[in-house]
Amino acid sequence: MAIMQIVSSFLVGKFLHKIGGRSPIIMVGSLFIIIQTFLLGYLEYVKDEDTFLFISYIAQIFGGFGAGANSTASMAILSSFE
Repeated sequence: MAIMQIVSSFLVGKFLHKIGGRSPIIMVGSLFIIIQTFLLGYLEYVKDEDTFLFISYIAQIFGGFGAGANSTASMAILSSFE
């Protein structure tokens, strides 16, 4: 999760002005964190160990991307106030 958060922070920071406003980035980041929460909740019903591990990694990747996008957009919003 931490590696994906670092990677997504760099990507979102580089393309923040090209992507659009800061508020939509926060909404998309929150959506990724919601997807992570649902995937982690779904793990209770997974019986196969390989599938469990795969879904766990995918969930952490979604959460890391969402957290990186949220933190970068939040810092951009905070630094734009005068």
